[in-house]
Amino acid sequence: MKSYGPSSTRTFPQDRNPTEILLIGGLFAGLPPGGAVTLASYTVPAGRRFWARAVDAYAIVTIALAAAQLLTIELVIAGVGACGRKLLGGSAVGSSISMTLGEFHLGAGRVVLLRAVLGAGVGTAEAMGCWNGVEYDP
Repeated sequence: MKSYGPSSTRTFPQDRNPTEILLIGGLFAGLPPGGAVTLASYTVPAGRRFWARAVDAYAIVTIALAAAQLLTIELVIAGVGACGRKLLGGSAVGSSISMTLGEFHLGAGRVVLLRAVLGAGVGTAEAMGCWNGVEYDP
C-alpha cells in the first residue's frame, strides 16, 4: 500500500522558523486636538515574511468633536495602501469607532503602521489597538 502526503513535517510555510509577534499599543492613549498616536508599528525583516492573523483598533470620543473635526483609525502598509474607519465631526462624548481586520501576508521590508488621528478642533479622544501574527522564513 502506498501512502501519499507531504515529504516533511513542515507542511505550511509558517512552520519554517516561526516567531510569534504580538503588538499592543495605546491602551487608551490620549489624542489631543490635531494629534495622532501610533498604536503599533512593524517592519518585516529582510529574508522573512509575516502572516498577520488579526488586527484590532478602537477609539472613543472623550470631549465632543467640533463640527468639522474627524477621528480616524488607520492601518497603513507602505507601498501598498491603507484602510481605516472615520467618525464624523459633531460626534458626542462616548461615540466610538472600531476596526477589525482578518488575515493578510506581508513580504520582507514592508512597513506597517496602525494609528489613530484626530483633526484640529475642541474635541479629544482615546485610542487603543493591537495585532498579532507569525513571522517566518519564506
